[in-house]
Amino acid sequence: MAYNTRENKIITKTKAGDVAMGVQCYLHYPIMMDMYGWAGYDYVMLDMEHTRVDFSNMEDLVRACESNDITPIFRVGKNDPFLIRSCIEIGGKGVVVPHIKNGEDARKAVAYSHFNPNGNVGGGGELGMCPAVRHSNFGLDNYPDYREWINENLSTFVLFEDLSALEDWEAILDELVPGRDGIGFGMGDLGFSLLKKDEKVDPNEVLSKYVPVIQKAAHERGLLQQNMIWDIPNMLGPDHEEIQKCLEQGTNVILTFPDNAWFAKVAGDALKKARGL
Repeated sequence: MAYNTRENKIITKTKAGDVAMGVQCYLHYPIMMDMYGWAGYDYVMLDMEHTRVDFSNMEDLVRACESNDITPIFRVGKNDPFLIRSCIEIGGKGVVVPHIKNGEDARKAVAYSHFNPNGNVGGGGELGMCPAVRHSNFGLDNYPDYREWINENLSTFVLFEDLSALEDWEAILDELVPGRDGIGFGMGDLGFSLLKKDEKVDPNEVLSKYVPVIQKAAHERGLLQQNMIWDIPNMLGPDHEEIQKCLEQGTNVILTFPDNAWFAKVAGDALKKARGL
């Protein structure tokens, strides 16, 4: 039995020099995947950190993504091997891991999402072994091919969300595989981490010191870079200038503002218009 699975569009698009366009999905309903598929998105990031996407609905969400030719990836709640394994075995093509604080955290995140022999992981991969899972097509004789596919095509994104990560950024990048793995920035959490350290610190000053340097280094190493469109007033339609700025920073994996915020804004604007406000 040959191993057969859908492509990781994030990898195929970026390797071709294109940009992968995705939705930060907080609305965990399969019909939403139908809408995003019709709209033409490449991938969705199913959020398990700030929403209640969980083990009871993730299989149906992945199935809906597959039926609409969308690549599903998951943002897990923490750097945990059980959570990461669950997302992969159900059919996720990538994981986004929050609050990576140092190189060792990054090593663990990549190891948890890849198999031995190592999948280019320092010290070897640590993804738990089981042939009879959905992502392997429940197969036995195709399991070696499944393991090889995961090691080459499963993307691990690590998020810079703490000051310690900014200070240990080189060690973090060292653990990632070019063309397969990537980085992202949780700018809100980064700002708060700086304020908690010292109320007199200007977060923007610190971020402007580190973030461009890290982005440049990641680009030079051939790592994927995920960036969220963060212009709240224009969250329903970011302008060309905003997109171009992301591309100039090395972004090749773009993520929209969370979809629940879209619908909240539409509902609010519609009510204001109806009341003549």
